[in-house]
Formats: sequence, C-alpha cells, structure tokens
Amino acid sequence: TVDNKYGAPGVGTVLTVTPESGYVLDELTVESNGAQIDIHEYEGKYRFIRPSDTAVVNASFKLEKSR
Repeated sequence: TVDNKYGAPGVGTVLTVTPESGYVLDELTVESNGAQIDIHEYEGKYRFIRPSDTAVVNASFKLEKSR
C-alpha cells in the first residue's frame, strides 16, 4: 500500500509491502524516467521521496525458506 498515492513532488512517500502467506519480499525498486530512486527501509516500511515525474514501483517476492 502507499500512504499518499497522489502526493506532491519532494514529499516522502511510505510503502507497506505485505507478501502472500509463504512468501517474502525479494526486491523492491522505485524508478522515474529510467532512473532508480533511493528507498530507505524502517520498521518494515519503505520510504522514498516522490519525484516530479511518475514513480514506478516494482516488487518481487520469493518463497519463504523453511525453518
């Protein structure tokens, strides 16, 4: 989920990633005009500064390893 889907450029945006049962987040990227945007993880949430152009969020997941 995104905390402010239509926020203004330069504003921090927080992503909450919730994988399906049995999966974990493998990779999370945010890009704008082909350039990667820095993401900072804190307490299971991911924050980035919204660019002036469209931000594209990509997440991939993998099977959780058995304990």
